Amino acid sequence: GGVPLPLREQLEAGRAAVRFALAGRVKRGTVAIERAAGPAYRVKYAARPIEAAARIAKSMPAKFIARNGHDVTKAFVEYARPLVGDLPRCETI
Repeated sequence: GGVPLPLREQLEAGRAAVRFALAGRVKRGTVAIERAAGPAYRVKYAARPIEAAARIAKSMPAKFIARNGHDVTKAFVEYARPLVGDLPRCETI
């Protein structure tokens, strides 16, 4: 029940933006949603200059790519599950 995780994080990012602006931490920028360290899924919100946000592209970490080069690992599933929720079961032929 309740608000889906991605929407909840977006709402919290908006609240963080207001707090950062009122505190004078950003004049022209954005709020980054960063995953906190540790096995449990937690995020933190950080003020970032807009120039930094618009140019950043990250590659998928090697630990998330299976040896065959086109599947994902259990580590990726564990990382992504809080973001996407339960996934449907798929059958293979």
